[in-house]
Amino acid sequence: MNTSTSSKPWKSYLFEGLMIFVAVSLSFLADEFRGKLQEKKREKEFMKSMIADLDRDLVSLQKMQFTYGERYIPAGDSVTLFLTAFELYRPATDLYYQLRLIIRYIPLRSTMNDRTFTQLKNSEGLGLIKQKAVLDSIQDYYQAIETIHEMEAYLFQEKQELRQLLPILLSAEGYAQLIDERDRLTRPKGELYVKKITTEQKNEFLVRMSDINGVSKNLNWRLGQLIEQTKSVKKTIVSSYQLL
Repeated sequence: MNTSTSSKPWKSYLFEGLMIFVAVSLSFLADEFRGKLQEKKREKEFMKSMIADLDRDLVSLQKMQFTYGERYIPAGDSVTLFLTAFELYRPATDLYYQLRLIIRYIPLRSTMNDRTFTQLKNSEGLGLIKQKAVLDSIQDYYQAIETIHEMEAYLFQEKQELRQLLPILLSAEGYAQLIDERDRLTRPKGELYVKKITTEQKNEFLVRMSDINGVSKNLNWRLGQLIEQTKSVKKTIVSSYQLL
């Protein structure tokens, strides 16, 4: 009985090996493709969240600019005028009100929303943003906010210094009449008057008010710039990701 052995041709083994290589490569490429799709999806979701933050920021910035432009700065100008032409027995109810308004402080940080940006930084997610123009605009935006925070810190210090001077000029009884039970500013029914101060004390008040008003006007201008920057960042994101 004759026994014959046959083996597969070497080309068959080569073909099978090639098929295995192709299958593994395709599987790898498919996984990589799915990963990129997932990254793009996450990137787009982050950008949607960023736009929501910007929309809320825009409202806060407009309110803050209004507060500086229509309340803090006019109050500072009025106080400066009163002190420049100081008269001891002149009714000073408006002065009391304006000084109490000026020393109040609501930091921009407490009204802004950097939730998405913070999340991106903490999770090293900034690398997800592949479009350089978008990333640059976002980083520049938050740097501008940080500059305002630094200026506000200086302004807060100046307001604290002004607060220490108020007992020299204002009576405690009159000062207490300017707030209600919810700590809201209110105008008293009767007239209030200031105390007698020296020329040096008057000068100290004026110097302090000059610093406060100068920084307030600079902040008001910067807030206006930041409002336009907020709109620009949103426009860049919407255009780049075709979100609307």
